[in-house]
Amino acid sequence: MGISERYTYYWTIFTGLPFGVGCFIMGIYLFFNIPSNIENLEKYTGKIEEYGIKNKYIESIDASGDVFYIKLDNSFEFHNDLGKHKKILKEYFGNKNFKSHAITVWTEKDENVIEQISVDEKIIIPYKPPYWAAWSFLIGGIIITTGAIIYLKNNADDIKAERGLLSRILFGKKKRGK
Repeated sequence: MGISERYTYYWTIFTGLPFGVGCFIMGIYLFFNIPSNIENLEKYTGKIEEYGIKNKYIESIDASGDVFYIKLDNSFEFHNDLGKHKKILKEYFGNKNFKSHAITVWTEKDENVIEQISVDEKIIIPYKPPYWAAWSFLIGGIIITTGAIIYLKNNADDIKAERGLLSRILFGKKKRGK
């Protein structure tokens, strides 16, 4: 087994396989933790104090970008950073004056990202649980883990012949003499 094959084999053991299993576990975790309906979200009501587009720095991803924000009269401020939602909100609010109108905003617990919003009892953006993220992690984890296992199984004989530390750990001591 050459250096590049050995490197690929070890990389698969120490990086590819754990990454695949991690993605699989994250997918399952997301399925259980994504709020399934509007009753599982936090609800804020009030009057609109100000709204519009502004540049916002988001610490969790260390990036900034334009978001649509809404500030309520009780000093709560919410934003929506999804492009399609930003476009819907921008078109709905446009050049109209919605200050002092009644608004209800739903967010995930301890977050300020708009999940659902209604103005004067009219729902502007309905809540759709982001199960696409859970499916992406789950399917990606299955594919990566399966690929890593198949690769390791197909190349196990090559590494067994090596007398390296890892092969001794994985396959036990090699018998000499036969």
